[in-house]
Amino acid sequence: MILVTVGVSNLPFDRLVAAADGLAAGGEEIVVQYGAARARPQRAVCFDYLPFVQLQEWVSKARVVVCHAGIGSVAMCVSTGVHPVVVPRLERLGESVDEHQLAFGRRLGELGLATVVEDVSELARAVGSVPADQPPTGLSRQLADELLDYIGSVRARREG
Repeated sequence: MILVTVGVSNLPFDRLVAAADGLAAGGEEIVVQYGAARARPQRAVCFDYLPFVQLQEWVSKARVVVCHAGIGSVAMCVSTGVHPVVVPRLERLGESVDEHQLAFGRRLGELGLATVVEDVSELARAVGSVPADQPPTGLSRQLADELLDYIGSVRARREG
């Protein structure tokens, strides 16, 4: 199963969500968490948002996780031992407020912590090249879990 997740931003990420249909060509199940996107893949199981625990379950079951270059999504992948395929949101396309995801995504790629795809026309190739035995992420599970705990505490303070 291939999981595509765009995080919880209120900005749509139609470019990635629309590209999810191209991943279904191999006959593998596709699950998409589309958030604020207006696009809806035709050949995928779709959710707008998932509670954190449910998203973690989907991540742990996925053969490949495709996500935006958000620290929470990347940390969730790393904490479950998944080497993510990361598609950074771009400010110039109205997907982000600045280019922080592009810089973060490129750095993840340089460090070997993720496969980075900037042009979604290359997404299917990148997903197809993810080995069944994914390489280790290079981050300890403890660090990834600490990042997730921190993000959860910040989110709770904002909501509370």
